Amino acid sequence: MPEVLAGLLQDDHVTLVSASCGSEGLKLAREKPLDMILLDLGLPDINGFEVLRQLKECPETQTIPVIVLTAWNRTTDKLRGFELGAVDYLTKPFEPAELRARLRAVLRTKQLQDELTQTNRELMAARVAAEGATKSARR
Repeated sequence: MPEVLAGLLQDDHVTLVSASCGSEGLKLAREKPLDMILLDLGLPDINGFEVLRQLKECPETQTIPVIVLTAWNRTTDKLRGFELGAVDYLTKPFEPAELRARLRAVLRTKQLQDELTQTNRELMAARVAAEGATKSARR
């Protein structure tokens, strides 16, 4: 499946990094900066819901958007995925154009969130600097 996805997303300039199991995926997500995670629920070692739960509880990975891409299509599975923090849920077989559109939408949102976070950091630094300058001027 990773090869199929890599070929499908090549035109979108998306680089895919894959893991063969949940524990490997968790380790990879903690060590490598990722813009998004495509998560299958049927993993050989850890249940995909458990992987999602751990991703959303870990400070290093909780802001990475997760799209569940799985053959599990029961409504209860979909609801659980969203409750655990997935931003989207697609079932296999999927329509390639729809997957690409959803990935682009999630990546756009992530980019805007990252820009907002950076701007907030810069504003906070400027505020701290201005307050420091004001205190120095009063002395």
